[in-house]
Amino acid sequence: MVTIHGAGESFRIVQQAVNFVTGQIQEVSAAVDYLASCTEQMLGMIQEINNKAVSSTGGTQSISAAMEEQLATMEEITASLTVLSNMAEELQTNISKFKV
Repeated sequence: MVTIHGAGESFRIVQQAVNFVTGQIQEVSAAVDYLASCTEQMLGMIQEINNKAVSSTGGTQSISAAMEEQLATMEEITASLTVLSNMAEELQTNISKFKV
């Protein structure tokens, strides 16, 4: 009878240990699920940041191209103004030759 009682007590202790370990496994599983969810959210945010960075880069490149075009236009205007200034000086010289 003592052996049966001892075996029963041993079985109860093993059962408690199994229940305890099962509870810990469930807690770890819940923590892993939570971390997986957080990781998915972070990946989504990183993708969104990446998309905005790519969009911003495209915008920056567009702005840079527009600025280059404006600079080229300003250089053309400056060259035209130089030509017009030279023509005005030449016209002034020609006009001064006429005496009324």
